[in-house]
Amino acid sequence: MMFYPRWMPVSNSRTAVEHSVYTIKVPSGFKFRYKEYNGVPPVVKSTDAAGAEIHLWKMDDKPASKPDSYALHPFDFSPMVLASPSDFEIQDYKGNFNSWEDLSKFYYTLNAGRDVLPPATNAEIKALVKDAKTDREKVLLIYKWMQARSRYVSIQLGIGGWQTIDATTVANKGYGDCKALTNFTLAALRQAGITCYGALIKAGDEAKIKPDFPSSQFNHVIACAIVAKDTMWLECTSQTTQANFMGTFTGGRYALLVMPEGGKLVATPGYKPSQNMRKRNSQVKLETTGDGQIEVQTLYTGVRQESRNSILYNSTKEAQKKWLISHVNLPSLELQRFELTEGKGTDPSVTEKLSMNVRSCATKTGTRLFVKPGLLSVPFEMPAATERTTDFYLSLSDYDFTDLDSVSYTIPQGYKLETTLPSFQINSVFGVYESKTIFKDNQLLCSRKVILNGGRYPSKDYTAWIDFLKKIRKADRAQIVFVENKE
Repeated sequence: MMFYPRWMPVSNSRTAVEHSVYTIKVPSGFKFRYKEYNGVPPVVKSTDAAGAEIHLWKMDDKPASKPDSYALHPFDFSPMVLASPSDFEIQDYKGNFNSWEDLSKFYYTLNAGRDVLPPATNAEIKALVKDAKTDREKVLLIYKWMQARSRYVSIQLGIGGWQTIDATTVANKGYGDCKALTNFTLAALRQAGITCYGALIKAGDEAKIKPDFPSSQFNHVIACAIVAKDTMWLECTSQTTQANFMGTFTGGRYALLVMPEGGKLVATPGYKPSQNMRKRNSQVKLETTGDGQIEVQTLYTGVRQESRNSILYNSTKEAQKKWLISHVNLPSLELQRFELTEGKGTDPSVTEKLSMNVRSCATKTGTRLFVKPGLLSVPFEMPAATERTTDFYLSLSDYDFTDLDSVSYTIPQGYKLETTLPSFQINSVFGVYESKTIFKDNQLLCSRKVILNGGRYPSKDYTAWIDFLKKIRKADRAQIVFVENKE
């Protein structure tokens, strides 16, 4: 057998386990590997009447856990056993998974010689890159060329789950699964003189592997090109993703390079808060009723642009409009116009423009208008638990970002400022919050900056996190009062 299933009886903390057993039975002297994690009940070894060796793990009466707003990744807390063959043979291909180098070598051997392209395709590639000045430019040209002429189709039959469709078939048919499209891209890059390798990876939002146990823990294949002593990562199944952007699907994790003499685990690019930005500028014209007309322009970068990029390419205009309305944190609004534009820079970005009429944009009470400096800001949710005894995790896709907000209100004529202008500065190990307001020439200018640092934190920091959230929520609830000038 090439694969052994993992045993993870508590894959969901909300599920109780009454009885779960994992048994591996092998002939006497047969070698395989296993590793136990996170306090799993230790193996019980025995031998049956025929001399077969039995390895048994058992779990009984494991209660469910309470819901956790900031749970660690299951790989970091759930009892688990990983098992893998030492030596195996599948359809005349022999291999072993004793090390990452061995796994890489097996995958390379399995796919060796399947990267030959038709002569016409080779000629097309040479013409494509003949004027390129650098290897990086060649990679970009080939990647866009590949995206324009291929589409993803998932095909796995027998050993085809690991062995790729040959590059000639992909060139002629224009489709393939992840390994086939990656193999085709690698063949094209090599034709242009680019050093490159396939890479096995576990895809999915914050998916993880156990790097200390070499085994088949991957579900996807991507391409890695070496240019100017640096790497460029390519997601070959997408027709719209920019080169060298891994995002939440394959970013910030281990990948296994597939090389002739055996590859190694390397890290794909992760994304820092400064790269995951939302920079928003809002112009608000207030009426005396509290209603307003709002013009908003927002720049999204890094993983923050992924949702907008997805609806830009995968939704109709009507569906885009409904989605945008559902993601605006305002009460009653009428979206007059909207526009989504993909950036042209080397790093992915999407610019969103909205024109809206909003009822009760400010609150009218008698002769006063109550104005919110943090217009459009989504309040941070408070967790139910106020203390904890275990580490907690602020997911990188939700809590690793920079928000820059600027709101300019045009206050109706005949109103004067009645309250002081709020200003906040909050610093924490979890990030920074800053806001300030200025009123001049009937214009109220409000700025807000939030930088959050996601990741794993010790339980002793939990009360500080709750305190940080409370301070931000209080600052975001601040209001500025204007009153009719009767003079």
